[in-house]
Amino acid sequence: MLANLTCIDRLRDEPIEIDRRSIVLKSDRRIDADVLLWGTGYSLDLAYLASIGLNQIRYPNELAARRGSMVMSLDAPNLYFMSVGLEGTGATPWHYAHLARTIVSHVRGMAALSREPILRHLNYFGFPNFLARLDPANYPADAWRKEYLSLATEFPDERPLPIPQLFSTGQS
Repeated sequence: MLANLTCIDRLRDEPIEIDRRSIVLKSDRRIDADVLLWGTGYSLDLAYLASIGLNQIRYPNELAARRGSMVMSLDAPNLYFMSVGLEGTGATPWHYAHLARTIVSHVRGMAALSREPILRHLNYFGFPNFLARLDPANYPADAWRKEYLSLATEFPDERPLPIPQLFSTGQS
């Protein structure tokens, strides 16, 4: 995709018919394409949650203002949104794994997610730095920075980042 970026057209339209390589758009425009990437996530409808604070939200930046610590709903207890506010998307699964781990830690009472919305984007390794302030169980002060520095400087680029392990409490 990157090698042919200049050949990719972005259309703000809706496919209504696809016949082999021919695509008819809602605007009655017809195009031929090798590949169709159809992005449908430009707006949200959270009305099914029946929460006064969430019913009117239509865009991710509006949702960001209704989440503490990037994930915790300010409108409904025990509701977490895993939308990541990152610059870039290359490590998104890695970041989702970290968020999930911190949410579990919070639910178990071992992390303290704040109710403060985070309205800025974070970069890749700024993300664990942000979570470390809230989740000492998964980010021990004496070890986590060294581990992440090693990942950033020594881990092979051709391999995906390892999924973080859950903390151990010695209980089952």
